[in-house]
Amino acid sequence: MENGEKNKAIQWFKFALSENPDSIESSIFLAETLYQQNRHEESSNYLQKVLGNNNTSAYNKATATTILSRISEQQGKFNDALIHAKKAPQTDVVGQCSADFVEQRIHRLESRVAM
Repeated sequence: MENGEKNKAIQWFKFALSENPDSIESSIFLAETLYQQNRHEESSNYLQKVLGNNNTSAYNKATATTILSRISEQQGKFNDALIHAKKAPQTDVVGQCSADFVEQRIHRLESRVAM
């Protein structure tokens, strides 16, 4: 994925999930890669599975909700994007840098929703 070979990355992440279907990290990386290819529905499906898994850490839940927020924003669904963005900081595990980024994202989305 880092080399820009997104199709190859998708194949590898799907292979990783075939070997270990419960891999939260593989699901998140696959969802991110699908998002980057504007394959929003597929990405959202993997993220919903992550969020529905009782073993998902708070950090990974925050990551999943952030990607869902970005998907909604890209689709022009600013209310949904804001709802997802507001879920991320509720985890208490987001680092200060990430927390600042999330807060900026929330303020930007609130401005867009107000328009």
